[in-house]
Amino acid sequence: MSRATITICFSILTFTAAAAPASAFAWKDATVSGRVTDSAGDPLGAATVVLYAAADSSVVQGAVTDESGDYLFEAVRPGEYWLRASFVGFTTFDTDPFTLAPDEAYEAPTIALHADAVALGQVEVEGEREIVEVLPDKTVLNVQGSINATGSTALELLRKAPGVVVDNNDNIILSGKNGVKVYIDGKPSPLSTEDLAAQLRTMQSSEIDAIEVITNPGAKYEAEGNAGIINIRLRRDKSLGFTNTVDLSYGYGKRSKYGASSTFNYRNRAYNVYGSYAYRGGENESYINLYRIQNDFSFDERAVIESDGPSNRLRVGTDIYVGSKAIIGLLATGYVNDRNWTNQSFTPITNLATNERESILDARSENDGVSRNGTFNVNLRVDDGSGVTSNADLDVGLYHNGNASFQPNFYRNGDSVPVEENIFSSNAPTDIAIYAGKFDHERPLGGGKFGTGTKVSQVTTDNVYRFYDVLGSDEILDVDRSNDFKFTETIAAGYATFSASAGKIEYSLGLRAEYTNSKGELTAFKESDNNTVDRSYMDFFPSGGITIKPAQKHQFRLNYSRRIDRPSYQSLNPFEFKLSELSFR
Repeated sequence: MSRATITICFSILTFTAAAAPASAFAWKDATVSGRVTDSAGDPLGAATVVLYAAADSSVVQGAVTDESGDYLFEAVRPGEYWLRASFVGFTTFDTDPFTLAPDEAYEAPTIALHADAVALGQVEVEGEREIVEVLPDKTVLNVQGSINATGSTALELLRKAPGVVVDNNDNIILSGKNGVKVYIDGKPSPLSTEDLAAQLRTMQSSEIDAIEVITNPGAKYEAEGNAGIINIRLRRDKSLGFTNTVDLSYGYGKRSKYGASSTFNYRNRAYNVYGSYAYRGGENESYINLYRIQNDFSFDERAVIESDGPSNRLRVGTDIYVGSKAIIGLLATGYVNDRNWTNQSFTPITNLATNERESILDARSENDGVSRNGTFNVNLRVDDGSGVTSNADLDVGLYHNGNASFQPNFYRNGDSVPVEENIFSSNAPTDIAIYAGKFDHERPLGGGKFGTGTKVSQVTTDNVYRFYDVLGSDEILDVDRSNDFKFTETIAAGYATFSASAGKIEYSLGLRAEYTNSKGELTAFKESDNNTVDRSYMDFFPSGGITIKPAQKHQFRLNYSRRIDRPSYQSLNPFEFKLSELSFR
């Protein structure tokens, strides 16, 4: 059946291509390739190369160079672009713009990166740990002991991590794919893109030990996240006594940004107490231009967005040593972010048939948001010193997001005479509670390492959305657009892994099973719109990989893992950030 389907589709495509006029195929995809080296001409493997559109500097694709320093972008539409290459410890390089013709195989000039002499002169690098380690199952950007150990935030460090791109909207892209799951100290973060970026801006590089980039996670990791996982591993000071760090930062572009953070650690032979506090403030101004055509009318919207909002993050924990083989850990974190943004947009509306301006829409949106998050963890780790380890975790996460907006719209005719006004307001609080228990065990087996573990988690979300028409001083509830949505999801998972090596070959195998039970309940003001979706299913996620190391600094990797994408909890009943009544983001 599959072969017949493929044959039929191929025949139809062939016929269409032969019969269609040439104008039907206005463009064909092009490719962009090139090489990145150091100043001596030696290839730089694991360097990050990003392809940008020249028109608006938006990210088109991202890639990581291979061991030969080569990169390749495929399926690129004709147009004008430029490239940016970066690597830890080297200055970033931007190419001149270039134009791609249809079906062109463009080979970019070799990019030679130079060592960042200024950064190297400011920081004394100790130890022999490589800045970037390419391991069989992940790539590690080591922060401590490198030039990145001070002066950067976690979000800025992610921009330097191999294969990672952070676009202008703070979306994190890994190997050209969206949907990356970000872990902090091995715990997945359920935050929205906006909240996650704000929290990462409060996290200083002095708190971070390393950033692990896992493009094909094995069975030990949760199956969610088709783009892979980024784990931010936080620093634990191992020296005895008391240590303290303080960071102050200030920046000014079009608007000012500032921050302060402090960490402390006290360790003796019986216990360790640690903590950190960070504050981040400032203002931002951005611009959006939207031009669209609909029903023979053009809408040319120009918007100016001004935003501000302080962020506060607190982290306090302790490790208690039980003999020489066990550690009990307690950890609590808190995060508060108050955000406000105002949008002023101006939209001329033109009748394309007569080429006359029909009306002008002036809109102003005032939005207030707040995030209140708290997490709590209890951990027990046992290591008998012979390679047998056991780890147990209990986690609770409580998250609250509030979003409220006031959105007036005023229409004027072509002579600038007011003709209509529509004023709206909305309120959309969201509460998320996450409870999880996990157990992992590893031991030597048959010359390799065997691992197994289980995890049970439950998530409950309560999303409320209220939309109002504003008439004078009265708010009238719009029952067609207002609702409540509650969602409960329980996942029980188990996995087994095995890894070993033979000479210059390393390999791993794994299988993860997840049983999911979920229930979504939509409650509307019209009973006919009520809806309940109840699902239960079992799924299996195999994984495997092989690494060949022909030389000390060369290796070839082949990894496979089956994964899935789940919607973020905030998107189950999303809040619309309106630019005007005709557009939102």
